[in-house]
Amino acid sequence: MLKEFVVFKSDKAKAPVFEGKVSNQNLLGMAAPQLLIITHPDFLSEAQRLANHRQSVSGIVSKVVTTNQIYNEFSGGKQDVTAIRDFIKMLYNDTNAQLKNVLIFGRGSYDYKNRVLGNTNYVPIYESRNSLSPLETYASDDYYSFLETTEGEWSESPVQNHTLDIGIGRLPVKTLEEATRVVDKLIEYDLNPSSFGPWQNEILFVADDGDFNIHNSQADQLANSVELLNPKYHTQKFFLDSFEQVTKPTGQRSPDAAKALDLSVRKGSLIVNYTGHGSERVWMDERILDEKVIESWKNGPRYPLFVTATCEFGRHDDPFQITSGELTLLQKKGGSIGLVTSSRPVNSSTNFTLNKAFTNRSLQKRKINSMI
Repeated sequence: MLKEFVVFKSDKAKAPVFEGKVSNQNLLGMAAPQLLIITHPDFLSEAQRLANHRQSVSGIVSKVVTTNQIYNEFSGGKQDVTAIRDFIKMLYNDTNAQLKNVLIFGRGSYDYKNRVLGNTNYVPIYESRNSLSPLETYASDDYYSFLETTEGEWSESPVQNHTLDIGIGRLPVKTLEEATRVVDKLIEYDLNPSSFGPWQNEILFVADDGDFNIHNSQADQLANSVELLNPKYHTQKFFLDSFEQVTKPTGQRSPDAAKALDLSVRKGSLIVNYTGHGSERVWMDERILDEKVIESWKNGPRYPLFVTATCEFGRHDDPFQITSGELTLLQKKGGSIGLVTSSRPVNSSTNFTLNKAFTNRSLQKRKINSMI
């Protein structure tokens, strides 16, 4: 039988030091709300403001807890993504069975140990074990919604598939100012009379060129499906091949396509759905959308929902860069109201499958009502 021994000099042992007081709390006795907001303490005031709005205006029972409160009760005061999941699962198993959605309030980071300068690890995000294969690595909050008794490991080799048992979303804010800006937009989207109008029947489908027309074909199928099954919506097709392209030293550009997209967002579209190549910064090699365009938007309160079947546009766990996807959400009085997007390189086929499922499901209601 293996035995382990620890040898030390008592005069070299460190004495315990006082870290601080921990207020009394009882998350274990907490009744499950419909909407749970988990926030970093820095953003507590804005998280509570959003919860109050959801409760008073939307009639959604909402509660806010901080990451520190969860760690104190579920992981001995230490940061732990599984502690967050265990707390959510406890509420999910509540006999009231009320919990429907969880909102993470604060940006995450791949650096759990705060080893890089300017880290943005406010509320941790689940990181895959595989970090070397671009198409097999990911950062995802889905882990927090795997709440069945047999779930929680999320094996990668072989791949282990689970279903999401609740809705999960994140506001990747880094400062209290950004938190205020986003909550202002969410409340304005609900209450400003100017946010209602014909623009909420407009759905814009944007498609890249090349690749044997696969992006055009997929976007066209989505638009046709919406027109057939939901004729109350008016679809617009902005396919790159429909616009003149010019050759510059830096590559192909399409000023006309960029201008058309910019105008459509400013006029108002309920959904902007993009299919094609992209990166953390731009859409398409022709760069019809980039940071400069986003930072010029003042389209509020006509904020669209961005759905992007592209690569990495919404990556939000890298402390060294803020993606254009994030910028659309963080833009003051402009940009998007939310995004369904990707955080890593992806495949066209699976992108299309997810895009179809989301589009068909989301348009079953007259208006997209967000729980975040």
